[in-house]
Amino acid sequence: MKVVRNIHDVPSDQDIYVFGAGSGGRIALAALRTSGHRVAAVIDSVKTGAIDGLEILSPEAFGALNLPDAPVLVASQYWAPIFDTLHRNGHRAVFNAYPFVLENAHLLSGARTLPSAPSLPGGEDEPTPTEFWSDFNVAQHRAFATAEESLTHLEWRNSIYIYYDDLMPTTGMDGKVVLDYGCGPGLDLVGFAVNSRPSRLIAADISPVALSEARHRVALHGVDIEWTQIDPENVRLPFEDASIDLIHSSGVLHHTPDPVAIMREFKRILKPGGQAQIMVYNRNSIFVQLYVAYLQMLKEDHFKGFTLEQAFQRLTDGPNCPISECYTPSTFLDMARQAGLKAEFTGNAISVMELDWLAQRNAALLDPRLPRESRQFLYSLTFDSRGCPLHNGVVAGIDACFRLTAS
Repeated sequence: MKVVRNIHDVPSDQDIYVFGAGSGGRIALAALRTSGHRVAAVIDSVKTGAIDGLEILSPEAFGALNLPDAPVLVASQYWAPIFDTLHRNGHRAVFNAYPFVLENAHLLSGARTLPSAPSLPGGEDEPTPTEFWSDFNVAQHRAFATAEESLTHLEWRNSIYIYYDDLMPTTGMDGKVVLDYGCGPGLDLVGFAVNSRPSRLIAADISPVALSEARHRVALHGVDIEWTQIDPENVRLPFEDASIDLIHSSGVLHHTPDPVAIMREFKRILKPGGQAQIMVYNRNSIFVQLYVAYLQMLKEDHFKGFTLEQAFQRLTDGPNCPISECYTPSTFLDMARQAGLKAEFTGNAISVMELDWLAQRNAALLDPRLPRESRQFLYSLTFDSRGCPLHNGVVAGIDACFRLTAS
């Protein structure tokens, strides 16, 4: 698959199909039209109708056109599985436009140069949190056909985040009341549904789209679940005091404007001795200190004028993500204690992508431009028996995990 860093890398003598009707797709469309390319249609897994006068095709409808040589521009951070699907279906001219999208978010607001800070495009193009998390989806809005297919996908997800299943377990909750706060399309809901027998399993999310997809997926496993849509303007949840045994929240609090207020609400609804298991993004990680600080900001020369934190926000869950923070373990522990909870750092999970990026560690250390924080981090790394990097004796992965206990 070819990588697009300049729109002129895309053939101009054929009709182009853009995969993605969200902000990434609109960035690609703006650039293609400015350069005079012909765009035939947009492809999207969930959206229908039209965008900027172009028909939105489902992947199945596009496949039915039988155009194996038509150029497809993938404008999504999930370009890898999209490419795999297109390749399996016989499409040969697939382009990864995600690096281009990251560099050109300004095209949504009509600016001509990249801004010096990662502010979102203004006006009606700026998505609300509910809109963003309905458009962006960790499972790519995939509709699972069978329980076996759903379980295979869950096992695959756990396998590419080493230690995640140990740190954020879905076992041992028989007879308990479990709340999955920020359940998304239902990955860990499936884990609780098949690995435990909770007396109540409750799913909560900001996105009605995610809740609908999770409902469909969990139904394949024949488990009854209660569904709640989170109000982004009100942290209070519709549950009685001291009514929940376990709150599971994976990859959610770092996307919220006031995590401490949310954790205070967790304290209210947890039973005495009840626990919350939380995953948030880890600053002391290969993702932050090698991928963002070196590969993106120095080697690829992206994000000039941005701080490390500002570049990180653009690189985790799409360039238009409203909020995306990373924390050191000590910082997040302090936040949890401010909320009145006992807090313990349990460890980090690391992605297979981070292990792949480790091949660039020496090149990063040899670059005199590498900031001191990242240099000291990379220099200090040791390795465990599985080949995972350790920082101060702890796995240096992106997923920092915590156990919070209500007194």
